[in-house]
Amino acid sequence: MSKYEVKDKGIKKDSEATSAVSTIFCEVENALVNSVPLKEVQEQIDTLQEKGKFPSNLQLLDAFYDSKSSSSCFAIL
Repeated sequence: MSKYEVKDKGIKKDSEATSAVSTIFCEVENALVNSVPLKEVQEQIDTLQEKGKFPSNLQLLDAFYDSKSSSSCFAIL
């Protein structure tokens, strides 16, 4: 497990979806910047969902960070 852990930042299972996505985007980006493998990021989000700290109706599909351009993107369904 990496040293960086995705934080819930006050998100709950019933948080409004757009706000939750906006908040978690920064956490996913921070994890990728800290070289956390995407699979581990997904596992951390799954754990947050199990604890009721992230909407269960949202799923991280993919995420990308390019260190050369500092560009990042991700897809949540």
